[in-house]
Amino acid sequence: MKLYTVHQPDEKTADPLEIAERIVFVKDGFAWIALLIPALWALWNRMWLVFVGYLLLASIVQSGLMALGSSTETIAAVTVLINLLFALEANNLRRWTLERKGFTEIGAVAGRSWEECEARFFANWVEAQSGQFGSSSRPSAVTSTPTAVPTVGIVGRA
Repeated sequence: MKLYTVHQPDEKTADPLEIAERIVFVKDGFAWIALLIPALWALWNRMWLVFVGYLLLASIVQSGLMALGSSTETIAAVTVLINLLFALEANNLRRWTLERKGFTEIGAVAGRSWEECEARFFANWVEAQSGQFGSSSRPSAVTSTPTAVPTVGIVGRA
């Protein structure tokens, strides 16, 4: 199962379609692309401060290691460790960037794929929006619960 947090801009607009277009899903967990090309990943996600911070950290650490006379292998290993730490925190940094840009985390959704998570979230979200913009019976919160997954032993199948 994949887990995504859902973020909505704080803009108040009367059109639910405009709101839906701006909703962002952020995957929970490790970001493989951020491990391989962290600087480009940060730029692709428009995370300018994170990009600058990564470049500064990597440059300072590598320059310090070179000033200490460390071998090329040591510098490469430390760079891989920096990239590993970045990939572990990359999606949290994306959430932080969205929060700085005025987005609010409005929920979490689980599913087998991104498409299933999006469909599951919007099915519940549309009901909540129709209550907010139309009828008087508005759901108290937007929640999404995964469907039952058959389990094998202690761990469920994904």
